[in-house]
Amino acid sequence: MSLGTSMHVTQEYEVGKKIHDFLLHKRYFVLLDDVWETDTWEQISRMVNVFPDAATGSRILLTTRKKDVANHIQMPTHVHVLKHLDDEKSWELFSSKALPSYERSSICDVKEVEELGRKLAKKCNGLPLALAVLGAYLSKNLNSEAWSDILLDWSSTKNVQMMRAIIARSYKDLPSHYFRSCFLYFAAFCEDSEIDVSDLIEIWIAESLIPHMLKHTPEETARKYVTELAQRSLVQVVSRSRAHGWIETIRIHDILRDWCVEEARQDGFLNAIDNTTRIGASSSDTMISYRYSFQNITGQILQATPNAQTLVGFRLSSVSLPKLRFLRVLHIENSDLKDFCAIGGFIHLRYLRLRACRHVALPTSIGKLLNFENLDLRNTDLKEAVPMSLWHISTLRHVYLSNVFPPPSNVQQKELRTLWLDLGSIGTKY
Repeated sequence: MSLGTSMHVTQEYEVGKKIHDFLLHKRYFVLLDDVWETDTWEQISRMVNVFPDAATGSRILLTTRKKDVANHIQMPTHVHVLKHLDDEKSWELFSSKALPSYERSSICDVKEVEELGRKLAKKCNGLPLALAVLGAYLSKNLNSEAWSDILLDWSSTKNVQMMRAIIARSYKDLPSHYFRSCFLYFAAFCEDSEIDVSDLIEIWIAESLIPHMLKHTPEETARKYVTELAQRSLVQVVSRSRAHGWIETIRIHDILRDWCVEEARQDGFLNAIDNTTRIGASSSDTMISYRYSFQNITGQILQATPNAQTLVGFRLSSVSLPKLRFLRVLHIENSDLKDFCAIGGFIHLRYLRLRACRHVALPTSIGKLLNFENLDLRNTDLKEAVPMSLWHISTLRHVYLSNVFPPPSNVQQKELRTLWLDLGSIGTKY
């Protein structure tokens, strides 16, 4: 057993023991959400009995889409199989998305549309996500001819194939290739993660996915994209701004995210790699990806094509960045990086977000990045002060820093739009 493996096993045992000791003699409720593998329970309890059975009336709830996973748990269990929605509930959900009350008066053949709608709702086999996405898509085509065409084209497929067909149809109906690219970008984020819309907008803009529109700023256009995706039930709204009413945080259903991951890989748009993916796997036989998302990778050099322009990472440990001379976007969260001084050679870098990372030191060579626009180091542990050369980058537009002193007062930044400083416990935005 290698030293690295031994340390990992020791840490796993210590964490399991701490959880066990904390729960012992307590009445607890634990939720294990969206479990896919039958050996998950064995992996949790292989070193120590993490969840003590002390006859305190404690409960563990496990959710899964796979019946064999539910039946595999080696302990007294009750498997509750969720039923699909019945025809009336299906129609209620479908019609709330496809035929909102304020639209009914404008439909010439509303009775015929309703009749077709009930047939389409029944085709969704009581699956809530399918009903919501299809209903939202059809709300953009409120006429009996369009609904009839979809009903005629419907094939008798299994639920998974049906869902993929509905998602693909809604995706292709998005108004532009910019819009479709913004939707595929959700493949870069972790499953079930809450996504801050302001952060998402900044990375879309850095990626040049937002077109220039007359009378609208890129930020305004991007917010319209988010609103449209929510109306189409392609993203879920988590929270809204009380002051402005706009959407603040969102998440994407894991079935929709899985579709994005596969579609993005096939199109060569983005390659999402985690600890279950064969590292170095190409997007497809013919397509080369210029964007990479790495998740839960430990102790290695991240592998990407030399011409990669985007690298996104979540929960990386002791990893090294490859030499990517064309890199424009580097977005890493909750990670521990090695050899970070390499970014001085990323001469095309425009966007650098290191959120909640450890042991980071910015090299003085960052001042040579002539196209650099966005720096976000919120909640990141800096080993050294931010170099003075940063403040001499003329293209700098957005800076977010934690636990640092303000920039020198004599530095003039004509393009700077946002300067966010967390001076200890006080956050300030200039």
